[in-house]
Amino acid sequence: PRHGVHALGGGIGQGVAMGVGAALGSSGPKAITLLGDGGTMLGLAEMITAVDENAPLVYVLMNDQAYGVIQNIQDAQYDSRRHFSKVAVPEFPTFCRAIGMPHTIVRSVEDFPAALDAALAADGPQVVEVDMVAIGPFAESFSGPPAGAAGNKV
Repeated sequence: PRHGVHALGGGIGQGVAMGVGAALGSSGPKAITLLGDGGTMLGLAEMITAVDENAPLVYVLMNDQAYGVIQNIQDAQYDSRRHFSKVAVPEFPTFCRAIGMPHTIVRSVEDFPAALDAALAADGPQVVEVDMVAIGPFAESFSGPPAGAAGNKV
């Protein structure tokens, strides 16, 4: 409980698989994995593994219909010139239904705690999709780990 793993080095898409590993490798409560929609698409097959293994896992999928972190970097470093960061994403409810993974969509900040609590209380893997288009951007943008973080011990 209360352990965190954050991949350093700028990789995209490993969160889905890392969540399965954390869930199956832990004897504690359900693992919670924070995902973006862009990275999630690179690891959809591992969601099937989560279902097959009945992994004690909640994916919190923040869907902004883009590579949001890449857009933040482009905004900060390239005067908001965005290229190749808008993505077409699947209908995650349909995908989850097809693989047998429970899914719920949250469209307001106020609804998130109850949705997360329900997912944590349920058996097996769950997806709580946060509609970032409906909610709006974070107050502070995230553009990856701080420079040099890979050398720091936490």
